[in-house]
Amino acid sequence: MAEIDRFQHYQVLKHPDGSLWELGRGAMGITYKAFDTSLRSEVALKVISAPYLNRETARQRFLREARAAAQLRHPNVATVFHLGETGGTCFYAMEFVDGETVERRVQREGALRVDLALRIARQVARALIAADRQRLIHRDIKPANLMLVRDDDEDHLLVKVIDFGLAKSMVSTTDQSSMAVTLGGFVGTPHFASPEQLQERPIDIRSDLYSLGASLWYMLSGRPPFQGSLASVIHQHLGQPLPLEVLAKLPPRVAELLKVMLAKRPEERIQTPADVKQRLDDLIAELRGLSPTLVIAHQPGTGAGTGSSPAFATGQVIRGRYQLLGHAPDDRTLFKAKDLQVNRTVALRPLSPGIHHDPARLEAVHQEVQRVRAIHHPNVLAVYGLETYDGGVMLVSEWVTGFSLQELLRARRELTWEECDRLLRPVSNLLDFLADRQLSFHALQLRGIMVGVAQMGEAQATLFRASVAEWPAFAVKVDPLSVATLDEVRVIEPTQTLVELSTGEIAPRPVYQLARLAYELLGGVRASSSPATGLPRFTPLANLTELGNSVLRQGLNEPEKFPSALDFLSELAEAQRPIAPGLGGSSLRPTSTAVGADVAGKEVPADKELASSAPAKEETVFDLHSTATGRLLQLVTALIALLLLGALGTLLLANWIGRKPAAAAFAPAVRQGAVSVNTKPEGAIVRFNGQTLGRTPLTAAPLPSGKQTLALELPGYHTRPVEVLIKDGVVNNLGLLPLVYEAGQVAVKTDPPGVGFELVGPDGKVTVGSAPATVDNLPVGHYIVHFHRPGFGGVVDQEVDVSAGATATVDHAFYGANVTLKSDPEGATIYLGDRELGKTPATVTLPGENVELVSRLGALTPVSQIVKPDPNGSTVVEFKHPYGIVLVTSDRPDAEVNIDGANMGKPPFQGILPPGRHTVTVRAEGAPEQTRVAEVGNAIKVPLAFAFRPADAESAEGRPPRPVKASATEPAAPTLTATPAAKTRAEAGTEERRSVRRAIPVYRSEEDYNRARDQAYDRFDAEWEARKKAIEREKDYYDWQIDHSSGSAQERWKAKKEDAERRRDRLDDEKDAAKHELKRRWNDD
Repeated sequence: MAEIDRFQHYQVLKHPDGSLWELGRGAMGITYKAFDTSLRSEVALKVISAPYLNRETARQRFLREARAAAQLRHPNVATVFHLGETGGTCFYAMEFVDGETVERRVQREGALRVDLALRIARQVARALIAADRQRLIHRDIKPANLMLVRDDDEDHLLVKVIDFGLAKSMVSTTDQSSMAVTLGGFVGTPHFASPEQLQERPIDIRSDLYSLGASLWYMLSGRPPFQGSLASVIHQHLGQPLPLEVLAKLPPRVAELLKVMLAKRPEERIQTPADVKQRLDDLIAELRGLSPTLVIAHQPGTGAGTGSSPAFATGQVIRGRYQLLGHAPDDRTLFKAKDLQVNRTVALRPLSPGIHHDPARLEAVHQEVQRVRAIHHPNVLAVYGLETYDGGVMLVSEWVTGFSLQELLRARRELTWEECDRLLRPVSNLLDFLADRQLSFHALQLRGIMVGVAQMGEAQATLFRASVAEWPAFAVKVDPLSVATLDEVRVIEPTQTLVELSTGEIAPRPVYQLARLAYELLGGVRASSSPATGLPRFTPLANLTELGNSVLRQGLNEPEKFPSALDFLSELAEAQRPIAPGLGGSSLRPTSTAVGADVAGKEVPADKELASSAPAKEETVFDLHSTATGRLLQLVTALIALLLLGALGTLLLANWIGRKPAAAAFAPAVRQGAVSVNTKPEGAIVRFNGQTLGRTPLTAAPLPSGKQTLALELPGYHTRPVEVLIKDGVVNNLGLLPLVYEAGQVAVKTDPPGVGFELVGPDGKVTVGSAPATVDNLPVGHYIVHFHRPGFGGVVDQEVDVSAGATATVDHAFYGANVTLKSDPEGATIYLGDRELGKTPATVTLPGENVELVSRLGALTPVSQIVKPDPNGSTVVEFKHPYGIVLVTSDRPDAEVNIDGANMGKPPFQGILPPGRHTVTVRAEGAPEQTRVAEVGNAIKVPLAFAFRPADAESAEGRPPRPVKASATEPAAPTLTATPAAKTRAEAGTEERRSVRRAIPVYRSEEDYNRARDQAYDRFDAEWEARKKAIEREKDYYDWQIDHSSGSAQERWKAKKEDAERRRDRLDDEKDAAKHELKRRWNDD
């Protein structure tokens, strides 16, 4: 699937390295970022894995649910707008949501403020209201499926629910062997699933409300309601109370809402999304009224990331010292203020509210701020300190009038090399400054590097369009808190940037940091590491020469080869210089003594250059070779020179031999430093050149100066090489280094499938699943697999050894006899002890001994039987439940039906009830509720019809005429009931009924007559429209029953649906006949 990059008119986008642009990957398939070539817009394209569509029933269900989801149009739902198939692979296109998930937001900033979490939950409830109208169930509401995006029309925060339930129901109909851990028909993490979903019982919208409550809990506390192993989480969801220590920290009404939403039984929860939204609205209004300082500032353009900012207002004076002047143009969590005590402009940034209430965290922040305040450099943004105010903590720092490099890159997309060089020169000086002082620093990010423009006379957009060389005087300032380790307490916009770096990434080498910044500014997109080399992927840049790309690649992959950041930038600049003509492609560097330049470095004219290269003027020389005396003198001189050279060589040799031992004796001592390191887990052996230095944690182990390589070894883990730079007399602390364990996998199979198992690892960790299943990423070691199948002799244990990169298979067969299970009515769940065997009709394998089976179906009385399967034949067991049927209809299709206090939805409703007395209540808006008691007997169908419209004979259409008093100027209008001739008793009764039905009252004027006639027609249309909608609702109800039943029960529901469709088809003819009768009564024929 990954090799296909086009699905009909959707083209999957690619990264610069050619890999497909994945947005997410799950059990059901892969979601790509794609481009709609027809509409010229970006979409999210979900491609469903072929194994999940290999059955026609699963395929038809997927198509039906996809079409239903496509009808869902709501601002809080990522819309599905295309369904297609290419080469047997089904896919659907949906709205591309560019933002940040709630899960990522909480991981980055911790628990959210109460009012922000409630606002997010309210918008999710709105999405569920729309889904409930379409009879859709999401089935996977969790923080990872809730996206936060910018929208000015929704309280400056818009939530989009993604992955709306498509193909979730197909899991139970397909092969599960590819899942990491499978629990029957439920796949995935159970942390946000409802109890009925974990038990594979029928679910409705109340299951999504439970998941929404669990997601709200996660937003408020920073963790799911229940934690632990997979089995532990499931057990807690099914029977354990909520953690009281978390509820105690929340406002009482918020805690009460969570208790109701997370009730174990669906009937004890809030029943509809509309009720949840109303409760959330009330809580939000209450919080705003009681604590206005906790409310988000409602200012145009505020993004989703402003959730942590207090409601600061321009002109407000904080702590009697800081007068607010406004906020940053592109960062509404950063405020401009005037320090009234020292008369200077400062920047105020409120930190996460959780810091103020956490003394340990607040102290850590204080220490970090004091540390960065000690960094004094012209390119460092000055930090003045921390200030507390009512309800929070804020950072006070230097105010810079300008913009960040990230804003510049967003506007320009890429810079030229000359511009990049001018902007990064100051940064290289700062990085070398920090490295020379052994200061730890956080990975630099473009958003933390500011360009301060002293005279910001021109608009920012104008500066962005101009070349850097044309800018007025500017200064580059680096935010020290983007250099330090305070990202987790900073208020950061959640929207993705073009080249956003990974949060928490540490860059130990300044050269690497500078190379990465240069790569991004020049238009490169930072990608993940290459699987083959482990090095960052590098795509050559058009703004660099071939030699320049080579230097930049080396800075990213081998930064240790450059002595400093400034040396790297200088070598990159040298590689970018144009080659001088006539040098044959050589890269000679010009100097002040080169040809064509004088001593001052100024250009020399061409005629002077030619003159300087002309031969020198000939001079008079005395010639010794012209006489014999001269030749003799030359011979003597040469002989003397040879003798002197021989003597000198002998003297030097003797001196070297004599001083060699002394030189060895006075050789300088070996220069060395030390290294400290720890690993996770501890106890790893630290080796240097094959020699053991000790085990971690290792403190101040001596090493020779220079670049050295250590090896960290621990049984069961991959050996990790570590490069370290040792300096004289300095202890290099490498900190805590994680080790990656060697991993394999275990494939568990049983005959028959569906047997539960527990996989116990060497560390005691337990993984729970249902065979067949493959458990991945297991540490190397010895494992025990516990199988338990009720009725088959207790627990069966098997042992298995897991090796690195290998798959260990555990296969166990349980031998028994086949038993066919049936029930009346169908759909009952059959249990053997505590184990669920399945829903009827079903065929299961049971041991060849007496076993007790129990059939359970809703509120019906359970039925049990003792069964002994026949090993040589086929055993059929049928369970008969006593039950009756109640059919509730009403002339108000908008009414609600309640039976014994449980909401059953809207009429018509047909349900199965145990024999006995049941209270049926029907409520309709604007009318008093009606209650009846239904006596339900075994195999008896009880129809109940509820009528809310008045049926008296004095309605507007059928009211007998009454005489009215005539005015003084006009005679009384005659009535239709002047004294008639005598009739027989039968004729009189017939005529009386016809008169009551057809009589038209007397009206004082034609205007009154027309008004009454129009009202009669309006009532007629409304009544027939209501009848039509009632049949449509009835048909939808039958559709739902067909989807959730099988066998003969499904066929009965299909027959009822066909009958409803026939009645709907006849409805138009009946309406036309009734309309004709109404016109005749009003003399409109």
